[in-house]
Amino acid sequence: MISKFRAWDKNQQIMRGVRGLFWTKNNLVAHCSSMGNKFDEFFTTILNDGEYHLMQSTGLFDKNNKEIFEGDIVRFHTPQLTTVGVVEFDKNEACFKVRNDFGGHYVTMFHTRYFEVISDIYQNPELVEGLK
Repeated sequence: MISKFRAWDKNQQIMRGVRGLFWTKNNLVAHCSSMGNKFDEFFTTILNDGEYHLMQSTGLFDKNNKEIFEGDIVRFHTPQLTTVGVVEFDKNEACFKVRNDFGGHYVTMFHTRYFEVISDIYQNPELVEGLK
């Protein structure tokens, strides 16, 4: 799998597409574009200056064929359960999970058929304020 990333631009309050990453002696640098704009402007920026939050794709897609990224807010809906959670990377288990009030769910191909990406933690943090 080729890793894909996106970055939340804290100053502009928009999500940026990351087209490439490279490291210099002291910095992580990204070649970015605006997302959802058919007239993409491309630019290069330093990511480790605190102005961007980098998020990795899980490599999986929700029930509507939308790519699932770290930081996405997803609705998990099965006949037995409906909940909302945040996609996070679990460093202890080296996998993506959805943190929710029920202890979490793994992000796997089996589970994603029940996921629907409804937003992300930067554009709508109020959707997940009550999570533990």
